[in-house]
Amino acid sequence: MLTRKDNCPTDLIAAYIDGDLDQVRRVAFEEHLSECKICENELRMQRSFMCELDAALDATPHLAVPQDFARIVAAHAESDMSGARSGAEHRIALRLCLVLAFVSFALLGFATSKSILSSAQLIATKIVGVVTVLGKALYDAGVGVTVIVRVVSNALLPDAFSVLVLLLLVLGILLLSLLISSYHRYHRRGLYE
Repeated sequence: MLTRKDNCPTDLIAAYIDGDLDQVRRVAFEEHLSECKICENELRMQRSFMCELDAALDATPHLAVPQDFARIVAAHAESDMSGARSGAEHRIALRLCLVLAFVSFALLGFATSKSILSSAQLIATKIVGVVTVLGKALYDAGVGVTVIVRVVSNALLPDAFSVLVLLLLVLGILLLSLLISSYHRYHRRGLYE
């Protein structure tokens, strides 16, 4: 029995039959065929196969096809697929999809859990920092207002009634500033419209 050489260009046989080789490669392949009986035998078998295939494809089929052949095939295909539409198969498919989705999310989550946890921790740290600063600022403002009210009330107004008058005065000043700012906003809006 003949054995194939390692350098046999068997991939060129089909291209040679189709006439797709350029002049240099065709000449080199023909020289190889004159020396290698295995490739020559393979070429002969492929040419024979191509001739038989052409003959089979050229022959007209002698099968009588019914006039409503497409309708019959479609009806059989629909009736053959009726089992695929049962509720049990839908439930099995849904379960498989859920299991696959869970496994894929678990694998993705495991791979990225460190980065997600570190990102969440960083965000939480920033939020806690902002809340702490705002809380400290509000506390300091409250302490400052308390100190100012005590100093003013002790120096100017020694009794409780005087403190109430002072608080009403501060409230009046705040309300007056809000009224003035809303008036200016309303006035500016009227100019632009």
